[in-house]
Amino acid sequence: MLDGGTSFVLDSDVQGWGTELRSLFSNTRSGPARIEGAPLRFATARGSATGERLTLHFEHAAFVILDRRTGRIEVQAKAESLWGDGFETWARLWLGWLSFLATGRPCTARTARAIGWRTLRVELCSDFVDLRFRRADAGHFSTKASPQTIEKPPKGARVDTFGRNNDDVETIAFGTRSDRRSLSIHDKTNQLRTVKRVAPEESFYAAVWSRSENFAPGARITRVELRFGSSGLRFRGPKDALKVDLTDPAALLVRANLATVWSAETHRRRLLVPGTSKRARRSNVDSRWRVVQDAAGIEAPPTRLFQDRTVRQLTHAEARRKSERGILREAQTLASLRGEPSSNPRMLERVATLGVRDAAEHVPVHARDAFNAKLAARHAFVVPEAVAARDALVEDLLDDERHDVGEPGPGGPPIPNEDDS
Repeated sequence: MLDGGTSFVLDSDVQGWGTELRSLFSNTRSGPARIEGAPLRFATARGSATGERLTLHFEHAAFVILDRRTGRIEVQAKAESLWGDGFETWARLWLGWLSFLATGRPCTARTARAIGWRTLRVELCSDFVDLRFRRADAGHFSTKASPQTIEKPPKGARVDTFGRNNDDVETIAFGTRSDRRSLSIHDKTNQLRTVKRVAPEESFYAAVWSRSENFAPGARITRVELRFGSSGLRFRGPKDALKVDLTDPAALLVRANLATVWSAETHRRRLLVPGTSKRARRSNVDSRWRVVQDAAGIEAPPTRLFQDRTVRQLTHAEARRKSERGILREAQTLASLRGEPSSNPRMLERVATLGVRDAAEHVPVHARDAFNAKLAARHAFVVPEAVAARDALVEDLLDDERHDVGEPGPGGPPIPNEDDS
């Protein structure tokens, strides 16, 4: 089912914001706040230093981020509200309220797309009674993921244990929430006791867990969680036809969509029986993992899904734009160090390309080296055509400067200035 962390975003027109939404920035100060008209009246507010960004934390229900500079509204669902009320009710309350403030029109999960809402992140989870994993299991998954590690089994998964000498595993994680998709397996009962400071049978999860005939107070619950980022929410089938599009909030109401994604991901990244074959495709699936795969239900037979190429291309294009903006920001910093502060894009382009090789002598060597290293890393995102175009632009700028000062260019003596004639 959907879990806390699932979030949505609306890129609205600030000019269309209602008075009530605008007044939140002037009337709300950091700390406890009373929000009239909200599904919950009380929230913890925090404003940015510039006053352009406001965050509202409605305990157990939602986390809202408002940006009046860009008109971006982001809302994240909290687990207690989703597990207690269900996604459809949560969306009607929170997406509907924020839509009314921003556009004057309320909405539900089924009509949110028409307003402009899109899904930003999705977290799916399933809980299992007494399903235990061991330290060695982390190295037997059919995955090439290699995130940051605490201990380093063969596959490079992150592994937390209940002590170095304990073979039971608290957490196995492949990837992080910032990735396009990631997987986490963890002991939920232990997390509730140590982080939430609550007995598992007294938590809001217990109302759902108790529906299982295998659950009893004191039972160990293992959670398997799939997480998808904004660029990993559109899936195509083997024949390249769009099969599941989770960017539409209404798609999250269709159990078959969630079951299909669960089935595809747990068959793509699966726990294998070691020694059965040298190739992952031919290896037997561990019986414990088959239980995880079966959580999708009979309506979702095993299928292969591929993340939409269009989304990957757009993500790459955005990464390029972001890196170029970063280069210009660093160029502005360098220009200031040289005593030549400038907001001229052409001058900044020149500075960014030349790096700090011609910087003033007073700039420390380590600063020049750090800047060059960062510049080189960011240039890796830029395609060769863009590099060539930029280099040509910089060469033109240099020629212009040589012309202005009468310096000899690469092709011979300087060209006389018109003023000299």
